[in-house]
Amino acid sequence: MTNQNLGVKMELSELSTTMSNYTITLSEKTYYSLLEVVEKQGLTPEAWIVAQLPKPQPEDPWQVMFDALQEFPEDLQIERDRSLPMEREPIE
Repeated sequence: MTNQNLGVKMELSELSTTMSNYTITLSEKTYYSLLEVVEKQGLTPEAWIVAQLPKPQPEDPWQVMFDALQEFPEDLQIERDRSLPMEREPIE
């Protein structure tokens, strides 16, 4: 398959599913290209593919933060030295 707009040849991979298992069949050329990329990232091809899968998102993204805040003790106090002015670069 060739993308006429970009002039790039695209290879399709086969995705097979059985019950809760997925199998991706890559061409040898695609596999070795993927292997080269993931080795530079310090991953295995399998770990890279899993990292590309969409992560389930909570219904309310803020709920994760609110749940994490509940793990702090109620009497937690963080002090900060505010006596010194903050040095900032001027906005041009």
